[in-house]
Amino acid sequence: MKKINIADLSGASIILLSLYLIGQSHVWWLLYAFGCFLWILIHFSKKLYFGMIMNAVAMVIAISNFVKGMNL
Repeated sequence: MKKINIADLSGASIILLSLYLIGQSHVWWLLYAFGCFLWILIHFSKKLYFGMIMNAVAMVIAISNFVKGMNL
């Protein structure tokens, strides 16, 4: 059985938790952006550059959603 990678587990947990909480407040978009940033670091360390770019785009979208939520 393979060992669980703590970075993968924490990144996935943060993203899932933030997706659950976003309905309550737009501030949770920042937690989602942080989770995406963790996944950028994980993908960079594994040399998975497409995954890194995909998470960078998701992080930008999360920050823009946070800013839009502030203007409401």
